[in-house]
Amino acid sequence: MYFPIKKGIVDLSIIFMKAGGELHSEKRITATDLTGVYKEIAEVIGIEATILLHKNFQGQQITLPKKLFSKDYILKQVEMTSNNSDIKTVAFKYGYTERRLRQIIKENECKND
Repeated sequence: MYFPIKKGIVDLSIIFMKAGGELHSEKRITATDLTGVYKEIAEVIGIEATILLHKNFQGQQITLPKKLFSKDYILKQVEMTSNNSDIKTVAFKYGYTERRLRQIIKENECKND
């Protein structure tokens, strides 16, 4: 059974199944139906993504690092720049200081030697 959701359509029959296999709810789910942090998450990423997050990680504590991109990705972005002013732009864009970005570049050069 499919239920219309704020951001798309999701099959929620697994979530609503009773032990006997009957559906025990057929209402549209909104963020306000969820508890605590799940409500906040649903308001940002939508109900469907929140349910998938819950299904895959329920009971686990998740800490999200501040940096989203890998050092390799950042280094590729630096390689695509042509001068030092662009390094400053890359550093700012990805949340690094120019000094830290230069350290990463130097560490990579030492690693490759």
